[in-house]
Amino acid sequence: MSSRPGAFQITVKLMALGFLAGAVCGLLAFIPMLFVLERGPGLATVGGILVVPASLSVVGGILGTLLGPILGWVNIRRASIRTIVLETSAGTMLGAVVFFVFLRAYGWPPVDPLIIGGIIGAMLATLRLRLSFPRKSPGRSRSDRTPSRNIQPENAERSS
Repeated sequence: MSSRPGAFQITVKLMALGFLAGAVCGLLAFIPMLFVLERGPGLATVGGILVVPASLSVVGGILGTLLGPILGWVNIRRASIRTIVLETSAGTMLGAVVFFVFLRAYGWPPVDPLIIGGIIGAMLATLRLRLSFPRKSPGRSRSDRTPSRNIQPENAERSS
């Protein structure tokens, strides 16, 4: 038996890491909202202050669970899982903040730019990883394990 994890195990790990990273990014996305938004009747109560970051964390966790394996498998042979998760999370936060600041000026509701910007930022970070890291060698290739049928022994005589 091989000690290497299978595709299912890697996908489950990517889903778990995606959930955790998405939940943390969703929670951190609440910080720019505190500086930009004025305290309205919904945020003035203690319940309102706790509900907004909790809901952003849940949405981030769900999106991380769905997108984590997809974005992770794109770069699995190019970078370590730690690098993939950290850089994609950084791209998510950067995209969320940039979209929040710019689209808020055009009258968008506060949560939509965070979600849209986070998804676009994660995809751009994945694309950057894909373009900047060369593909890792998977070890021995199939051609190394099984000899080709066209290879003749060196000392074989030609019949022509």
